[in-house]
Amino acid sequence: ATAVVHLQGAKRPDAMVVTSGFFALQDGLTVYGIAGRDAGKLAVPALVMGHAADGCRETSPANIAPFRNWLAGNGKPIEVKILNGGTPSGVRADPCGASSAHGFLGLDPDVVKITADWVKALPR
Repeated sequence: ATAVVHLQGAKRPDAMVVTSGFFALQDGLTVYGIAGRDAGKLAVPALVMGHAADGCRETSPANIAPFRNWLAGNGKPIEVKILNGGTPSGVRADPCGASSAHGFLGLDPDVVKITADWVKALPR
């Protein structure tokens, strides 16, 4: 999201993929805040992925729908994928770390395939 907002011309990404994003509709280090509350600054096709069991309060899957509704204001396509399953976290795993649902533990092949298929389907 930062690259989409700040880079211009040929350096600006043609699309963005956000996994376990900070989608709380507030300012600061959230995708919403990076765009300065202006969905038009993120006017590229977007793939948003979250995990249904993400226990990190900053990346709660409950924040994805309101974020999607806000981002829809830029007129570009938005696809949302909510994943389930994977490898159960250990008892001491950080809910905001890679060794949990937040990091799609055990779902790497799925995340890569979803992303690659989405990128391949983008208009050229």
